[in-house]
Amino acid sequence: MGTVRALRAPNAVQYGSGASVQPARSPVETYLSTVAATTRPDIRRRLDRCAGLLATGQDALSVDWTEVGPFEVAALRERLEGESLSWGTVANHLMAVRGVVRTSWLLGLVSRDLYERVKAVPVPRGRALQAGRYVGADEWERFFAALGQDKTPIGRRDCALFSMLLGGGMRRASVLAVRVEDLDLGRLVCKVNTAKGNRAYECELPEFCREPLRAWLRVRGTASGALFCAVRHHGTVDRSYKPLSNTGLHYALKERVKSAGIESICLHDMRRACATGLLEAGVDLAMVARHLNHANVRVTALYDKRGRDQLRRAVNALPSPFGGEGQ
Repeated sequence: MGTVRALRAPNAVQYGSGASVQPARSPVETYLSTVAATTRPDIRRRLDRCAGLLATGQDALSVDWTEVGPFEVAALRERLEGESLSWGTVANHLMAVRGVVRTSWLLGLVSRDLYERVKAVPVPRGRALQAGRYVGADEWERFFAALGQDKTPIGRRDCALFSMLLGGGMRRASVLAVRVEDLDLGRLVCKVNTAKGNRAYECELPEFCREPLRAWLRVRGTASGALFCAVRHHGTVDRSYKPLSNTGLHYALKERVKSAGIESICLHDMRRACATGLLEAGVDLAMVARHLNHANVRVTALYDKRGRDQLRRAVNALPSPFGGEGQ
């Protein structure tokens, strides 16, 4: 792999008037500012890893990305694949590097030709098995039955929170960002202002969410702030009304799964279960995509986790070309 030097002062961008302006931020900082806040830490870690491979001892902010060309990117791919990473992980690393080089071009630090040649370096392609698992109705009943037995403030919060995740099919980041004023309990509608791709929408909630939400609001109150906030161990609601943290949410799910005595599930399994339940109920794919706020129904189709037994029944329902019951 070619040697990539440590960061030097960015080249000044020349404008028609002859004046030059130094970029206020590095290409990495500028690129990271354009991605979703929830994915920013992961992308930064990928860039740090790539920077260390490009220039020993360097990180994303210290390596000189203007010296990264197609040869370096191709060699980087080879090094990443040599670490026995999955094709998807390698692709994510290379796409992050491509994003920084593109930003360098937009800032006037590298030529369009260099960016196009970096872009031409192929990234691994493939098709992975669908993430998550099919969580049956009996498991959800056990999960919420165990949850319903906890009448503490934390129990009230978690019951409302997980009801909303399952019934609304909302993303983790979106549900944590919901504020009290975003919820219309009468209409059972929640405004989602921090949706992926900046596609704000109103999420329709099923009737089973009403009572858990009402019970939680009796504990929390209706003061402005995050709908789902922290609850102290002694049962006192955090009156700063800051959103529950990601760590707190994952911990809550882990503890509730343990109490229910069911196989491990992840937060996104609730979103998949919502899609699967709607499809099982005969709701068409376009309407399910709308409920999940998907821009493309092809993404929604990947959320279909209906069991193999249903697929078998569907296959057996195909008319036989042999007449009668087939052969």
